[in-house]
Amino acid sequence: MISVSFVGAGRVGLTLSAFFLDKGIPVRWIMARSEESRKRATEVLRDKVPVLSSLTEIRPADIVFITVNDSSIKEVAHKVRSLLKSAVLVHTSGAHSSELIPGEGRASCHPLQSFANPSTAVKLVPETVFTLEGDERGIKLLKQLLERLNLQYTVIPTQCKPLYHASAVIASNYLVTLIYNALQTMKASGFPEDMGLKGLMKLIEGTLKNISTLGVPQALTGPIARGDWDTVKLHLEHLEKYPELKEFYLFMARKTAEMIGKKPPI
Repeated sequence: MISVSFVGAGRVGLTLSAFFLDKGIPVRWIMARSEESRKRATEVLRDKVPVLSSLTEIRPADIVFITVNDSSIKEVAHKVRSLLKSAVLVHTSGAHSSELIPGEGRASCHPLQSFANPSTAVKLVPETVFTLEGDERGIKLLKQLLERLNLQYTVIPTQCKPLYHASAVIASNYLVTLIYNALQTMKASGFPEDMGLKGLMKLIEGTLKNISTLGVPQALTGPIARGDWDTVKLHLEHLEKYPELKEFYLFMARKTAEMIGKKPPI
């Protein structure tokens, strides 16, 4: 059976190691630099995995996942490779390719998911799509691991990683920005602040269901979908006192019209 280990005990490292452990995959060790991280790893992994404090303590594993900050991947990968010559080294960055890792047997494996809390994020893993790229040996072993766990994956060319990750940022990170601007506009309307997010979340959940069942752009509703430009102009008139919100609304209105092939008269 393929064994795994982790360098880095952040959200991704703890989520994946906990998932593998629960599914019977041998997790040989996890390394965490800070005392706080080591304590958290011990709690999440229920004392079932050795928690190391230094790379000098690492031992062999078939796959070593490097789940550190992007800026540290290259340095850590070179140190691990000098200690474990035959292991397949895999980092989990979405933006960077496996070329940060030296030697043969390398890959990147990015979960297309937002793991905010490792203790609960484990439940998201089975429905997550993993994006792989790397050399032949690295991809082959990763495929074996993911297929054994019935996890979904796709393989993309190395040069596509930055654009792929930009897509993920738009869908996840900028969704938060979008909702923030909706909340600011809701606040300006006088809607009770304590009800704003609760009310919008129900609207968002309905929209996501429509996207899931109907697709994009078929799920679009509202004034632009109907060609009701008078309503759009009314919104803009009342946003005059809030220039930044108006600018945001206008940009989104034009992109929405462009998406459905309409020329906006604004």
